[in-house]
Amino acid sequence: MTATAPPGRQRGAGYRIGATVLVMVGAIFVSAFAYALATAVGAGATSAGTVAGVAMALGILVLGLMVRAALSPAERRLMMEPRCSWGVTIGVALGVALAARIGIGILTEIGRRIDPALCRRINELSLEPTPQMWQKVAVAVALVVLAPLGEELVFRGILLRGLVRMVPFAASAWISGALFGASHIQYYATWPVLLGVGLFGVANAYVYRRYGYRTAVAAHALFNLAAAVFLFVDVSQADVECPT
Repeated sequence: MTATAPPGRQRGAGYRIGATVLVMVGAIFVSAFAYALATAVGAGATSAGTVAGVAMALGILVLGLMVRAALSPAERRLMMEPRCSWGVTIGVALGVALAARIGIGILTEIGRRIDPALCRRINELSLEPTPQMWQKVAVAVALVVLAPLGEELVFRGILLRGLVRMVPFAASAWISGALFGASHIQYYATWPVLLGVGLFGVANAYVYRRYGYRTAVAAHALFNLAAAVFLFVDVSQADVECPT
């Protein structure tokens, strides 16, 4: 006889995977609506993009919490319970975030040297207008608070816990990490960053399994903090000569 998983277990996995898809579709809809609304009231493209980005992060968090609320009390507790002390949380989070940032820096430098289109794109990004202060603050809040709370809840607490009911953890970590990276459409034009974000998602799956939701959120927040800090620091750079 062929062994099969209990019906409840299959439904649990399907619910979590399907819910993740619905959360992301719903967040995209919320983001598009926010962009359209901001544009309708006269906001420029940069301002509307800022509003849409914050709405996306907030939408993922709110919809993720709605999915979590539909689970049993025991599952909700297991999903977000701390599994280590605050000292371990901070130490692990710092290490993972720093390693991920160094890795993305190395990937980006390699990409600039071998991919002329990527190099030109990075040079173009350095010429974009400086955001207004309210835009910087809004993006920083989304990066350091909303995105870590929401994305770790959805991609680790919901999706990863659903995938491991169907395939081994290693495969679940890579699948959830790949989908986590793919959800960051703002990095599609800079493939080293996109690849690095996906690999960070894989690493944070292991962080979540060993150290819990709190540590995964902390690692994510510190990882994003580097980008948030650069919003407030003038780091004007000369264009790098691109390969032909």
